[in-house]
Amino acid sequence: MRKMIFALAAGLALFGGTSAWAQALDFNVPGGTGSFSYAGGATDLVVAGVGVATITPSGTPLHDGVSLPYSGLGTLAFTSGAYTTAGVASSGYVASSTTLWNFTGGGPITISGTLTTPADTGTQLSGSITSASVQNVGGVLDLSVALFINSIDATLASYLGVPTNGWTGFLHIDFTPATINTNPATGTAFASTKAGSGDIVTTIPEPSSLAIAGLGALGMIGYGLRRRKALGA
Repeated sequence: MRKMIFALAAGLALFGGTSAWAQALDFNVPGGTGSFSYAGGATDLVVAGVGVATITPSGTPLHDGVSLPYSGLGTLAFTSGAYTTAGVASSGYVASSTTLWNFTGGGPITISGTLTTPADTGTQLSGSITSASVQNVGGVLDLSVALFINSIDATLASYLGVPTNGWTGFLHIDFTPATINTNPATGTAFASTKAGSGDIVTTIPEPSSLAIAGLGALGMIGYGLRRRKALGA
């Protein structure tokens, strides 16, 4: 499986490599501020007050690669859907385990604050969570949001020369819990009042790269099926 993924990645690199995304915004989380709360059972994960230091655009028509600082810090907040103990294959969820809490989607996500350049006060990013997970790695909890659908505000979009809609994002932040249970599969609560460092990235896929990715994926699937038949012969 790893060889197939590597081959797919190598194939995509031949057709543009890092140009797989036309535009991207990286919201940097320096760590220190924020709260993470899960009340246990079939409840949501609630994240609030996570500090965001800068936005760094990539591939944008204007101000590409120039970090845009917040005055003080911006703030990330989101609410997931409910904790889930069972896998739902059609939605991409997997079962929670002894090291992993999984949450469905549906809740809102926002990043708000005051940017110094451009002069922009309000909510720079708003959208909805598709799914989220928290994993216990040696006592440190890794928060991952595999996907959120979002838009950015008109002031920021105009400054960078990008559209307001059509963005999809993901994020990763670690934190050390004040309370924890060693068996997430039981749906036991956790909480923390301090964020570690992390990133929130939102992107607009480049249509041509997505088409190539789809063809590459189909090719790799076909290769895998042929190889299985050959091995079984």
